[in-house]
Amino acid sequence: KYMVTKIWKYFVAENPDPALIDYLAARWVQDRFDVRSLLSIIFRSKYFYSAASIRTLRKSVLRGIGNISLSCFIG
Repeated sequence: KYMVTKIWKYFVAENPDPALIDYLAARWVQDRFDVRSLLSIIFRSKYFYSAASIRTLRKSVLRGIGNISLSCFIG
């Protein structure tokens, strides 16, 4: 849940719905912690494109993917 929350806050909004985080965490475990799969679910969700999220989105999606990919290889 911790990593899913961090990724959600980075890409979408600061205050994620706990039920949504539980769902995403369960899917991430089911997908064997595949970051690409998690990001795909997030980017295709209605929450990602909601008016509230669009206004609070602070970072470029591509920049974030690069940072996550880099941290997977370094850390």
